[in-house]
Amino acid sequence: MSGHAFVGALPFLAAAEMVESPLLKGTLYVCSTFVGFSRMTDNAHYPSQVFLGWYLAWASARAVSGTETRFAGMDLTIVPLPMADLGGAAVQATW
Repeated sequence: MSGHAFVGALPFLAAAEMVESPLLKGTLYVCSTFVGFSRMTDNAHYPSQVFLGWYLAWASARAVSGTETRFAGMDLTIVPLPMADLGGAAVQATW
């Protein structure tokens, strides 16, 4: 897997999840492929490795975006909360 493709694509894919405009969303998706494409043209990775890195970034962005739940007039967000040797979750509700 290409870590560069993952790290390079993640900000663009996360931003694409936040925008409403189809044109801007499409532009951000296209931009998310540039780092992976450069790794292929440099012969640093095979296309399958780049695709896997990009796909995992896409799945991660979708999973984080899926933690936001909307009820009637209320937004509920649940995020992981790392602590010293423990784990937990933070819950934020706005209405």
